[in-house]
Amino acid sequence: MDRYALEEVEDLQSIKGIPFPAGVSFRQLLVTGPPGVGKTTLVGAIGGWPEEGFVDVTRPNWWRSRVLAFRPRQIHLGLPFRGFNRALSVFEDAWLDGDEPPILELERIRLPPLGGPRDPWRWRRKYVFDFLLPPPGSVFDARMRRSDRHSHVVDERLSLERVRAQLDASWRVARHLHLAGLPVYVRDEFGGRPKVFAEAPSTDVVEKELRGEGRARERSLLHTYVKRIISPSGYRVLDRFEEIELRGRRALVPRRVLPVAIQSDTQRLELHPDGDDGVRLLDPEPYLLGPGPSQRLLPGDLVRLPDSVGLPTPRMPKDVPARLEVVHEGDWLTVGDLDSPAGTRIRALHGEAATRLEDDRAARVSRLRAILEGMPPHLPPDRAARELDQAIDVLERSQWRPRDRRGEPGGLVELPDTVVPVVVGDLHARIDNLVTILSEGRTLDALEEGRAALVLLGDVVHPEDGDLGDMTASLLAHDVVVRLILALPGRIIHLRGNHETFSSEITKGGVAQGRRWKNRIVQERGPDALARMKRFYDLLPYVATGAGFVACHAGPPTGTVSRRKLIDIHEEPRLRHSITWGRVRSARRPGGYTKRDVRALQKALGRKKPAITIVSHNPGPDQDAVQFAHGGIKRHHLVYSARADRAAAFVRAGEDFVPLVYPARAEFTHAPADVSPV
Repeated sequence: MDRYALEEVEDLQSIKGIPFPAGVSFRQLLVTGPPGVGKTTLVGAIGGWPEEGFVDVTRPNWWRSRVLAFRPRQIHLGLPFRGFNRALSVFEDAWLDGDEPPILELERIRLPPLGGPRDPWRWRRKYVFDFLLPPPGSVFDARMRRSDRHSHVVDERLSLERVRAQLDASWRVARHLHLAGLPVYVRDEFGGRPKVFAEAPSTDVVEKELRGEGRARERSLLHTYVKRIISPSGYRVLDRFEEIELRGRRALVPRRVLPVAIQSDTQRLELHPDGDDGVRLLDPEPYLLGPGPSQRLLPGDLVRLPDSVGLPTPRMPKDVPARLEVVHEGDWLTVGDLDSPAGTRIRALHGEAATRLEDDRAARVSRLRAILEGMPPHLPPDRAARELDQAIDVLERSQWRPRDRRGEPGGLVELPDTVVPVVVGDLHARIDNLVTILSEGRTLDALEEGRAALVLLGDVVHPEDGDLGDMTASLLAHDVVVRLILALPGRIIHLRGNHETFSSEITKGGVAQGRRWKNRIVQERGPDALARMKRFYDLLPYVATGAGFVACHAGPPTGTVSRRKLIDIHEEPRLRHSITWGRVRSARRPGGYTKRDVRALQKALGRKKPAITIVSHNPGPDQDAVQFAHGGIKRHHLVYSARADRAAAFVRAGEDFVPLVYPARAEFTHAPADVSPV
């Protein structure tokens, strides 16, 4: 197999933790290569388009294919081989059936036009090809490992010789595109850094095309449209003291200029800095009334806003026409007016308008400090016992909980339609994340005014990383939730998870967290505290529902379920275990719950099909804090709020539920010097 000389790329940028060459735009990326080289992993890591695409590079105008409209994504290239009229991918039967792989005919690959000074649509530089071409032995070993799972048909006829031939074809195509002047990078190791071919592009080919020899004369309607919206002189750049009006054009907004206001037709939006590298896009009116939707953009993220007023939501159809586009390019943001009848105006915010979000958040943090009597609160044993008794009394008088056969609050919470749920996933002692959620977007205001309810999906205690046996943060998290229950009675819905127990079953990384938790309670609060804690846990509900949603810790029960059984869950050990321990069905868990179980739970609670189910418990390694269609089940979402780098929740916005994701802050566990223990 031919291996060509490569050079390291000196200037790199990071897109969601993956190195890419500096200057490459997130929306240019096309990831390609033969099977088993890690394309899906790379595209998933940077949040690209989840579906694979096929592009026949022998067809005229393949660069205008609708497949390439969704980027970044992984693509399989259809290549020309001797003896075949149609293009083949390197894993098709026609390519694999012969004793020897067919001969690649590079001259049949069609190249995009270079364009010229009067042609701003530069197809040759529109896409950046990222070829993943690890050594054949490494690829063969990786494909042999996954072939045991029978998850990829392309691994059925596997040999080292076939892998070598597939990689050889990809190496030759990558070099051919590079010599023709297309941006091509190669990663020659799994997880490697991008490299470039050492040899320069062919000047003969480039100069010939620049002179117009062989260039297509026809111009499509798409070409004419793009010429109208993109100026050859480049995008306008916003500064702090001007206003830019866009009509079918784009503008560059330096991140240092933020915050900025965007007026598009009748909708006003704002972009604010959010953490070290994030940007928050929000509609200020609902956001400042709270809890309002917003969208956090990280470098490489793109959002297109629909014709209708409001931010995009998970339920919005994919084909809704877009009128405004915002792309986070790192130090710059691109704001584009796609199809806005009245145009779009952008200007920087100054004075109180510029600091409003941070000022409001600081004020809410101060209120939380007063509610909790210190951050963190310090409770002597007698004070802790008294407050836990008061919290138990609040739970015993819980509103929105139908009574079970014993006359006690049942296992189901039914929120009124007028109450906005703010659903928080597993915290696992990261109480900082809860404070962040409460202090952003006027969530605390809505709770204090009775317009919202905080729904905790369980597993408030027991750390997921660090010292798994240290229960200091768990004790703090428990005390904070108890204080909130007392300060906001009836508006803190604490569902039970599998970690709300002292059972020896609860282990993590070989650490018996349930037993450690029991020992810490006795050590800190005395043996009498254990009975109070057990009573507190026994009073926690298991399922919450309201307009358009159902929420529980782990997942819906498998088998028969009814509203009455959920209320009388103290009589249903199978239900209790399933709701707190269940996992979605997969190859490793064939006994897990399915979409039929999700729908059965919704029906049991009288929820129509558009309703969503929100769970936590099982985010999976390296998964995001918010996962839509968890387990491949539509309207079944997961939120995990114990991430070290971000705090996440779901909130109802109109008829839909939208995620709230904020950068993690550590101010809660670092109390100011003037705060003394209570």
